[in-house]
Amino acid sequence: MATNKGNTKTYSAVLYPENPEHEMILKRAKASLDEYIYILHDMDVNKETGEVLKPHIHLLWRYSEQRSLKTVSEEIGLPQNMIEKIHSYGNALVYLIHEKDTDKYQYPEEAVK
Repeated sequence: MATNKGNTKTYSAVLYPENPEHEMILKRAKASLDEYIYILHDMDVNKETGEVLKPHIHLLWRYSEQRSLKTVSEEIGLPQNMIEKIHSYGNALVYLIHEKDTDKYQYPEEAVK
């Protein structure tokens, strides 16, 4: 799936809506990125405890040309350890709604923004 070696065009990050800094990063992404999608996961459950996990946003974005993780980190305003390089855009898209993870909550396609 993903690795953090080399450059790529596609990246993802998990943001938390209650974090004002993460809200600003999402707003910045919407204003500055040409191609991005995101979804709020608010129905994910911890398999061991059955508790609903803290709501979080999966943000996925692509550039027209490859960029280094360092460059992306500086542009988006997140530390490098919070950004993941994505090498299969299709798999990343499917994960947003848990299409292949039938044991997880199935988010409707309409929830993807």
